[in-house]
Amino acid sequence: MSAVEEVLTVATPDIVDAVRWLVAEGAAVVWEDPPHGMAFAGLELALGSVSVRMTRDRGVWTMELRRSDERWLDLDLLLLARQGCETYPPVAERVGPMPSQAPEGVSWADELPDLLEWLSVTEEAEDHCARLRKSRSRQLFPPKRRASP
Repeated sequence: MSAVEEVLTVATPDIVDAVRWLVAEGAAVVWEDPPHGMAFAGLELALGSVSVRMTRDRGVWTMELRRSDERWLDLDLLLLARQGCETYPPVAERVGPMPSQAPEGVSWADELPDLLEWLSVTEEAEDHCARLRKSRSRQLFPPKRRASP
């Protein structure tokens, strides 16, 4: 069994569909890290000038994309940038177990084709995601307020 097949044995059905779509479109495997127990696994595929990295860390799968020689962009940030959002939406406190795939409720297989197209024609995607990343960080890690003297 190849490392890609091993990764797919621990991926969600939606991730398996996303990887199969990428491979059918001609994506090449750039990096693969077979599953390490139930904790870590990873896979990077390149399709044209865009790379897609899927990583499982402590049971939660995440996806990042990047164009050649640019920084990795989180899937949630890319989806918000594509929608034209200027600030990260309020982050709700999590109740219950973590999802097996993030962002929760997003189908990677459904979003990936349009997202790759959008990324290939949107020059300001990286800058837009950087602004959203700062907005998200301010919510998750608000500055400490100084006590009044």
